[in-house]
Amino acid sequence: PKFKKFAESTEGRLSSGVKVNWFDVPTNGINYFRIKSNVSHLPTHLKPWLPVFIELLPFIGTKNMTNNEFNTTLMTYTDGIQCSYDSYAKGEDNYEECLYLK
Repeated sequence: PKFKKFAESTEGRLSSGVKVNWFDVPTNGINYFRIKSNVSHLPTHLKPWLPVFIELLPFIGTKNMTNNEFNTTLMTYTDGIQCSYDSYAKGEDNYEECLYLK
């Protein structure tokens, strides 16, 4: 059978203590990232806003660019910003809710 070769990773931690995995792969100078954020402990009154956040996040601007300028530049070189939500069981009475950003 054929096996796919995966890029080797280096595990580390940011200064805030967040666990990260670094993959050294050629990307023509563009840095790609994926973030998994546990939102299980988000206050209940904010959870109804998650779909709005997920929908609008790809259209953000920056301090120096409008949302249109940033989106045009981003889409010229990448597939843009993508955000999604998932909820899954971690046991009989336990579950986790996560936002994924890439």
